[in-house]
Amino acid sequence: MNQRRVTDLMFSCRIQSKRVEHAFLGWLLNTAYLSGWDCLQVEYKATVKNSQSEKVFSDLEFKKITQHQGVAVYSKETTSEDVSDCFITIDAPNIVFTDR
Repeated sequence: MNQRRVTDLMFSCRIQSKRVEHAFLGWLLNTAYLSGWDCLQVEYKATVKNSQSEKVFSDLEFKKITQHQGVAVYSKETTSEDVSDCFITIDAPNIVFTDR
């Protein structure tokens, strides 16, 4: 399986619950799909200040696959191009995912 993991991702508390995190993760899913990845995983460490952001994973149908020392790993297959809710769009045409 061709899967990758986002390990360092942070959203400002100013954007929480404003669907910016939905748009960005949707863009990540689409880019992963178009880059040939089968799955996208995201590490998330809940804190008092970012607790609202965790809801985005259930909203986008990520599944929690593990949790260790306060860090949860969420995963979603990238089997088709993800459909955005069209409120916010991300335009980064020169960014592609590659193997390291």
